[in-house]
Amino acid sequence: MPLGDYGDYLTKLNIVQALVLAAIGVVIALAVYRFLQAAIDDILQSLPQLGERFTRANRNRHAANGPEWVCRDCRSINAPQATWCYHGCGSRYRQEDMRIDLGTPLEDDYIGRRFDA
Repeated sequence: MPLGDYGDYLTKLNIVQALVLAAIGVVIALAVYRFLQAAIDDILQSLPQLGERFTRANRNRHAANGPEWVCRDCRSINAPQATWCYHGCGSRYRQEDMRIDLGTPLEDDYIGRRFDA
């Protein structure tokens, strides 16, 4: 492009419109920056409280439903709310003595599968 064409190009620009659009862009960018800064500050302030809640829930999860129960066959300690031994020995109710007749099928048996004690 010859040197004279640059002058024609610059005189055809609408400088006022460009400045207005630039100012609007700067205002929008500052508003987004302020919003993100406030949101990140709130998230960072809540992290210690969330960590405390998770720690408390993790420590209290064992005392949720009473004492643990021990499997009669494999002597594993199972969670209080577990109805099955995690080794697959059978139902908790089959493991407890004198609670039910072990010869009858239970409602919590797997379909088509029986565990004989």
